[in-house]
Amino acid sequence: MTRTIALLSLALFVALCGPALCGLVYTADDLGAFHLPLRDFYAHALANGDSFDWCPHLFGGVYLTGEGQAGTYHPLHWALYRFLPLDWGWNLECVASYPFMFAGMWLLMRRRGFGRAEAMFAAMAFTFCGFNLLHFVHVNAVAVVAHVPWLLYAIDRLNDAVRVGGRGTRGSRGLGPPYGEVALIGVLTGSQLLLGYPQYVLYTLLAEGLFLAFIVREPRDAGGARQTVAVMASWAFAKLVGLALGAVQVLPTLEALGDSVRHDADASFAAWGSLHPFNAVQLISPYLFETRVVGQNTHELNLYVGVAPLLLAAIAMANRRLLPDRAGQQTVFRFALALIVTGSLLAVGSYGPLHRLLTAVPLVGSFRFPCRATVLIQLGIGLLAAIGFALVCRTSSFERQSIRTPGKTFAALLLASVALAGTAPILWPEFVAAPQLVGCGPLLLLLGLLLVRRAAVGRRWALPVLVVFMAIDLGVYGLTYGVYRGATSLDDYVAQTSAPSHIGDTRVALDLAPPNGEGIRAGNQILLRGFSRIDGYAGLEPARQLNYRAIDALRSAGVKIVSPAAHIEDEWRLSATNDGWLEVPDPLPRVRLVKPFFDEVETAPPAAGSVQIISDRPGEIIVIAASPEHAILALTESYHRGWTASAGGTTLKTLRIHGDFLGCQFPPGTSAVEFRFAPASLQYGRAASVCGLGFLGLLLAMSRLSGRRSRTRQSSGSQNSGESSYPRDG
Repeated sequence: MTRTIALLSLALFVALCGPALCGLVYTADDLGAFHLPLRDFYAHALANGDSFDWCPHLFGGVYLTGEGQAGTYHPLHWALYRFLPLDWGWNLECVASYPFMFAGMWLLMRRRGFGRAEAMFAAMAFTFCGFNLLHFVHVNAVAVVAHVPWLLYAIDRLNDAVRVGGRGTRGSRGLGPPYGEVALIGVLTGSQLLLGYPQYVLYTLLAEGLFLAFIVREPRDAGGARQTVAVMASWAFAKLVGLALGAVQVLPTLEALGDSVRHDADASFAAWGSLHPFNAVQLISPYLFETRVVGQNTHELNLYVGVAPLLLAAIAMANRRLLPDRAGQQTVFRFALALIVTGSLLAVGSYGPLHRLLTAVPLVGSFRFPCRATVLIQLGIGLLAAIGFALVCRTSSFERQSIRTPGKTFAALLLASVALAGTAPILWPEFVAAPQLVGCGPLLLLLGLLLVRRAAVGRRWALPVLVVFMAIDLGVYGLTYGVYRGATSLDDYVAQTSAPSHIGDTRVALDLAPPNGEGIRAGNQILLRGFSRIDGYAGLEPARQLNYRAIDALRSAGVKIVSPAAHIEDEWRLSATNDGWLEVPDPLPRVRLVKPFFDEVETAPPAAGSVQIISDRPGEIIVIAASPEHAILALTESYHRGWTASAGGTTLKTLRIHGDFLGCQFPPGTSAVEFRFAPASLQYGRAASVCGLGFLGLLLAMSRLSGRRSRTRQSSGSQNSGESSYPRDG
């Protein structure tokens, strides 16, 4: 059975890599609309030795490290885009999280006393569940989630190390503090934070807290209260080490959040993407609606875990009293239930009782799509499914007869699926999928019920067939949405991107969507064609003062071309180009000298003198200017307090020009003015991350020293007593 599950898991992973193996790149949804263009910028910045903290191609310039989702300081991202071509590095980033997640889940379940086949089943069920495959389009979200089983595994090791150490067992490796486990939790936490998706880090923290709450209550020797405190304190210290490691990402993100449109968002913003309770029908009718979900955002509102995991979870619920206490499976069972309840309460958002309370919590109110908490639900169901699989696998043929199959529950699920398939086309004809897809729900459920019941009564052929059924079910459901959809070659994808015929670095406006407005925005694919945007598509959109639907604001920003879909005020003032785009009259130059003024929002008259750009690179702009009078050196780069200006070693005062743009005071004479982007949040973040690396090195050194002492004492104890004892080996 172990070999069968391993081969099926490998087949699913190979299918996941199919487009990459064929020389294509993944471009579905946000992969092409957001991530790939920014990875292209990142790769070019690394190759050219430029700063990647500031991206001049979105919003007239944006704090890219603060926006966070590019994960620019993560070591894996740096290695991929520094040494590999863009398409290779991109494809590897997209698929790398899945084997990492699989291995972590397998280790966690093995440590909790599950057999090899059972642990591998749990790993396959969670790694390729609906959440992780449909969220393939959110590559950094899946990467953060991939750390969850590893963190739970590390916490279990931490708890065991403290327990064994507190017992003072002669010869155990836990005689000293659990330095190695603390270091492992710190590294994993820091890695999560560097990936730049704090909402999933929060869900991870909830899962860790629930897991800790259950494992510290497991039977232990005398001194349990002290050991519980030691475990909690060690875990908290490990999280602080991880926070220090990730500070180079965390501090810029906090600053970008304060400067973004989300900072002033109301409670309705946090309610976007609440999971309507009726989405529970996905569990038994995954293809009922055209979008597969009750709503329009399929990957965000997804709840489907597969028929086999759902039915095996029901087996676990019906037979929970048969779970062995010695292996910690009772703890896994309770933990799984807590995950499902917690995830459900969070995911329903405004439909549930906790929404008002949670939106009042600092930072939490800045997160939208509470439905993303379904990751906790699907992890919980995956764990319950593994328990149900273990109950079926481990019993003898006689004992299999005693396993209770919840017949009434199974019958109710099947009847509900059939009823939905029959009534949905009548009740919601505009939303229901094609009849053959609607019929898949009852058919899948019927096949799953037959296989589960045959396996529960001892039919040896049923278990491998059930696993094959699960692999096909999950693979077809997940891979057809975000993996194969839109896959194409990189050159073809760039060529297919709509762009004006202008050549060179031209700033354009595409949709000019209002801040915090609902709806789909134009993606950033045009960056791959060498263009820049005054608007953009990002998670933390910077708040700005000007109304860019006004032509004067577009001129001030140096915008040359506008999409017809942008809905510009006084559009009659724009002239149409041969390729159907609109041209802005007389956009201001990239850099200019203007007379000093007091009202910085209004356009100032030009000053006497000349100006020339010597270097225009991300985060570094060098200009030679000459003026006989005091003037303002004005650029069309977006203003940020992190910009500094200097001339000949003298610091010049930077200013916000025309509402949103960068400038500085310029004294009479001729000078080379150097603008550099060096925000305090980035400098402090780098310093804190260096300190975190120092702590990590110290922990690893102390772990190595403690291990040597432990082995010495173990050897001495064995020679003196002729025996030794061992800690629990997962």
